[in-house]
Amino acid sequence: MQQGPFWECQHQTNIELFGAAATYTRGFTVNAGDGGLTNTTANLLQMSTGGTAITTNGIMTFSATSTGGITVNSSSVISVRGGIEVNSSGAGVVTLSGASNTYTGTTTISQGTLSADTIVVTATKSGIGNASSAVILDSPSTAGTLSYTGSAATYVRGFTVNAGGGGLTNTTGNLLQLSTVGTTVASGGTMTFMLPARAASRSTAPA
Repeated sequence: MQQGPFWECQHQTNIELFGAAATYTRGFTVNAGDGGLTNTTANLLQMSTGGTAITTNGIMTFSATSTGGITVNSSSVISVRGGIEVNSSGAGVVTLSGASNTYTGTTTISQGTLSADTIVVTATKSGIGNASSAVILDSPSTAGTLSYTGSAATYVRGFTVNAGGGGLTNTTGNLLQLSTVGTTVASGGTMTFMLPARAASRSTAPA
């Protein structure tokens, strides 16, 4: 993909990848009308160098509709006051790599998997931004999963789980602790905690 000025997303603009594996370096500016990036292929789409600036009340949605994922590298910083959403109908994983994102809006995983190696805010940044709000898992009818791939950590932001259900996966051999803020599970929803490396899981549903 060619380098150049940031692309500006307005009025729910969505950009889709149909081609070969690629590294996108131009970045995005997302206004209050929201924007999106979709990978429709089995190939990996990476974002590098150029960042994503999301204005107040704006949402940047990342979607994988096939097996190809989207990786936002640490050099491609997601910033400003908006939030992000993962809404993937395919098996492809959206990955936020490193601890460089500073956006202060919400992180929502309405469908599919968001993978991150840093979920604790340090020096105003982390893989999932610089916010104290709970990570929102799922929509009313679809499940969302946060997959953790980093070192031992204590997560304090909490989760809000809607009726479609949500999950937290620790893919490592390191301890991930949840502290301070709890997990709110809506009626009919289920929160699943997964340790695939040890072939164990636990689900929590409201009474």
